Amino acid sequence: MREPLSARKLELEPKIARRHSQSSQDQIAKNVVGALLPHNDFGLDQYCEDMFTYSRRLEEKVMSFPEDWIRKLTIESRMREILVDWFYQVLNRLQLLPETMNLTIHILNVAVQRLHVDKNNLQLVGITCMFVAAKYEELYPPSIEDFVSISGNCFSKEDMRSAEVKILKALKFSLSIPYLINFIRRGSTVLKKQNGTGAARIHSMAKMISEIALIDSTLCHLLPSLSAAVSIYIAMKIQRRPWNNALMMVAMGYDESQLQRVARQFVKPILAWTSPKHRLQALREKYNTAKAGNVATLTVDQRDALCELAL
Repeated sequence: MREPLSARKLELEPKIARRHSQSSQDQIAKNVVGALLPHNDFGLDQYCEDMFTYSRRLEEKVMSFPEDWIRKLTIESRMREILVDWFYQVLNRLQLLPETMNLTIHILNVAVQRLHVDKNNLQLVGITCMFVAAKYEELYPPSIEDFVSISGNCFSKEDMRSAEVKILKALKFSLSIPYLINFIRRGSTVLKKQNGTGAARIHSMAKMISEIALIDSTLCHLLPSLSAAVSIYIAMKIQRRPWNNALMMVAMGYDESQLQRVARQFVKPILAWTSPKHRLQALREKYNTAKAGNVATLTVDQRDALCELAL
């Protein structure tokens, strides 16, 4: 996290997370979470909660988009979905980090709102967003020649450099954001240390669901923390696992009633993006491997459990 931490302890605002009463159950949950949180997730344990709170504030500040923002663009929503799906192919080819992908999509979301982007320059803008994100996140980022080559030499290095300047100005050179993957890791770590049975599969499924939210036009307005919490919630429900509301409220900052309402919006997109008949398959192929636990292939029972969330 590159933004400076406040010297004073930050307080959660009501719209970010509702305060629990100091009941014994809530206090126990807070103590449990404090013991379970990893030292390498949001930082050392003494800073962990302040960094999590800061991340929640930061996403409210820089990543809040209106629900209908995508309908106001000069490009069609399906064009953005095609581009982001292609990003996953590039990510796999260049072996880039999940953080790079998260930042790429954020930069793209800002760029298409603040710059004139149409179907003729969308790929250039998109690959330049990934170029910027890779330079920010990767230890050894691919060269500009690599990005030009992987795009089929449709544009030159000079085109990318020119686009890079415009994109950074549109962003006001602000690249520090809280990453969706870190919120997923936080919740998954709590679940794993609470009960390790099946935790790896739940983590993989939650990652897939959260990335569906990044690409799907009906979900891409959600804040990373909310998207992560809902993804873990859905993954647990699909696996028919019980949800510890007191524990996960402290860990993720959202009550089960909030998650239930948002989870209904995820049902159709999950069914669509995990279908072998969907026109875009890069994301599904990423999670339809042995390494990912083949979580993109939902069983009949899992589909039934998913559909129950829509009721």
